[in-house]
Amino acid sequence: MLSRLIPGVLQDRGRQIQPALVARRHHWRALITRGIHLSAIVTLVLWSAGARAQGLTGVVQGTWSNPVLSGNTIDGATGVPSFFNNSTTAACDITGCPNGVGATFGPDTLVWGVSPGSSSVNFNGHFFSNVALNTPFDAATITYFNGTSDLTTLIFGATLNLRFCAPFQTPSCPAPGTGFADVADPLSTSVNIVTTANTGTPDQNADWIGPFGTPQPLTFNVLEGDSATAELYGEFVADPGFQTTLLVSTSPNGFIGNGQPIGVPEPSSLVLLGTGIAALGWSRRRKRM
Repeated sequence: MLSRLIPGVLQDRGRQIQPALVARRHHWRALITRGIHLSAIVTLVLWSAGARAQGLTGVVQGTWSNPVLSGNTIDGATGVPSFFNNSTTAACDITGCPNGVGATFGPDTLVWGVSPGSSSVNFNGHFFSNVALNTPFDAATITYFNGTSDLTTLIFGATLNLRFCAPFQTPSCPAPGTGFADVADPLSTSVNIVTTANTGTPDQNADWIGPFGTPQPLTFNVLEGDSATAELYGEFVADPGFQTTLLVSTSPNGFIGNGQPIGVPEPSSLVLLGTGIAALGWSRRRKRM
């Protein structure tokens, strides 16, 4: 009789113990999971604090948005503007154009104009490592192809959106809120696109893009039908934020300009020239009198 009772008692005892063991197992699993999450957060905070103390490390991403659908073309020889409203005829590969260019090329590349061809600009952001605040570094390579398009399909500018993403992520710059926090504040800047009428010398006929927010209004001018590259430099400033500082190009088919056609005096120079001519005329008049 006793031999029959003992297995039954043990079974009942096992049924009472098993739920307790499962509950304890879940409790410890939850504690371990919380510990892992806490450890990851602490590691990220310490990495971020250490990175900022030693310098910033990450990758620059540039994307294009908000095409400008009306503006001026410039006569290469004289600098005289001609206004175009292409709000229904412009063509580009980003949201905001009424027409496309037949393909898409990725968010870091802006393509515009058709018939017979298109122009394009690619922004290739660079990896940066241990960059201290207020220290200029080469942030990106800009590749600009100056194609020939129907003037009614042109755009006249776009917005360049910069992000400074934490390193070693896949993809390199995840959508905001889905990866590590960016190492610096984002920056958006308006970039002009200026098309010239081919009425002058090759340099005068060079189209240009820019400025890119540099202290001096530097533009990237590229000869008609050619492609060239330029390097965009910048520095991290307090917050941290980002400030573009310089645009440099050594390409044989491009050069850095100032937003004016080559050989056309700036407005201030024209005023000084006019004043000088007027003064010379008054001087000659006095001598005759």
